[in-house]
Amino acid sequence: MHQLPELMAQTTHTAFYLLMWSVSLLLQLTLFVSLFSRSVARFAPFFTNFIGFYLLRSVVLFFILNPASAATYSRLYNFFLVLDVLVQFCVAAELTRHLATTHGGWTRRNIVVPVVFLCATAICTYITIQLAPHAEVRVDPSLIAFSYYMIFLWLWTFALHETTAVGRSVAQGFAIYSIISIVANIGRTSAMFVDHPRSYAAWTYVLAGGYLVVVIFWLGTLRPNREKLVPKPLKTTI
Repeated sequence: MHQLPELMAQTTHTAFYLLMWSVSLLLQLTLFVSLFSRSVARFAPFFTNFIGFYLLRSVVLFFILNPASAATYSRLYNFFLVLDVLVQFCVAAELTRHLATTHGGWTRRNIVVPVVFLCATAICTYITIQLAPHAEVRVDPSLIAFSYYMIFLWLWTFALHETTAVGRSVAQGFAIYSIISIVANIGRTSAMFVDHPRSYAAWTYVLAGGYLVVVIFWLGTLRPNREKLVPKPLKTTI
């Protein structure tokens, strides 16, 4: 991972990178605030943490990139990777629980389905890692596994008839970003394999742009579960 700071530093000074980062920061902040103003955070706390974590990581890594040494930046980057795994696990568990509980609870079928997804995720992750070029910067197994699992959860929503609007929106957004993430990370690994920093930077832009698209999608689709927010009428006796 020690070459990552140098590769990223080559793109930091470009006006396009600064513009993308500024727009990304504004959109992420808007989404984070809207999750509370729309009362979505109360239904999806770990998803809200996910958005907040990515917002915080974006700010910290951007401002520390130039003044920090390559070794310092690498250590901080790896620290955020560990936190990223934890945040991803929590949001995946939250979405799994949401889909199961809104479709009859933890029945035998709703227990078997996530287990099957986990097995399929492990197989797909293994195949992807084996087929990807073995460059110095390898494809992150945890990121690929998270992406595949979220895609499977999104496919599960088509078989569920009682999924809430929040659940559908979150699942669809993650599926879109997961597909982009898998392709972009394989592209970055391939660029590293052939020692092509410009291609690496281009795939990084694709990854960042994909996340912006999903943030905009969530801004337009995430609304509170009205069926849970509207109080039921009081029962009266005559």
